[in-house]
Amino acid sequence: MVENVGMKNLIDVVKESVGLQNGKLLFGCEGNTFKDLPWGALDDVVMGGVSQSTFQIDTTGGEHGEPTGLFKGVVSTANNGGFTSVRTRNFSVPEDLSAYDGLGLYLKGDGRRYKFIVRTSHDWDTVGYTIGFDTEEGHWQSICLPFSSLRPIFRARTVLDAPPFDPRNIVSLQLMFSKFEYDGKLNPTFAEGAFQLPVSSIRAYIKDPKTPRSNFFFFFSLNYLNLLDILRNFLLFLGIGLCMSVLQELHDQRGLVLISVSNLLQCA
Repeated sequence: MVENVGMKNLIDVVKESVGLQNGKLLFGCEGNTFKDLPWGALDDVVMGGVSQSTFQIDTTGGEHGEPTGLFKGVVSTANNGGFTSVRTRNFSVPEDLSAYDGLGLYLKGDGRRYKFIVRTSHDWDTVGYTIGFDTEEGHWQSICLPFSSLRPIFRARTVLDAPPFDPRNIVSLQLMFSKFEYDGKLNPTFAEGAFQLPVSSIRAYIKDPKTPRSNFFFFFSLNYLNLLDILRNFLLFLGIGLCMSVLQELHDQRGLVLISVSNLLQCA
């Protein structure tokens, strides 16, 4: 028998394993709620430099006057420095984003190239899975950072024997402006001095939200098949249509129906 608690558990599993059509918000506004992250500066002072940065919340700095994050600072190459960054504290519970294809940023560009770093280890000084992105000066824009394009980097060098990126165990996020690219290359947009980058949101996204990502199975009592309608309506809310004509129903001696998430398809 599936009761209210059981249905809630099913809904939670669907949300985490299939993914939300509009993505999973990690930072920024959603409705009337602002979701923040515990950011802290990590600049070249750790290696003797003098650059400084911070991450603040501008309560009216968004595209439509909503709150937004603001990565800002002053970067200098003095004392062999040349980078600024902000990094979140390690999450108490790692984010499992395996149902998603990447991270999306919505920000107001300044014409510079930045880096975004995703970490899967609680260790502080370790490999970060990194991707660079360019911005357009003076324009709000969406930036897509596919997980498949992340490269394992340690101190601006590619780590050839690093383990593959694991989206099930995301521990922290980092945003960086640096003179250095990777493996000896330099950032062509780098310039010393002040900078600021408003970041309105960070969310995990699905490239094709109509395609389920997992093959979990749910069991329903035949006496409670009306609960399928509840599940179907909820999945429609997530952006996934439940096509009853393609449901795989396997009955056992207890009178249960087995439904595979791989068959929760969008019906045209």
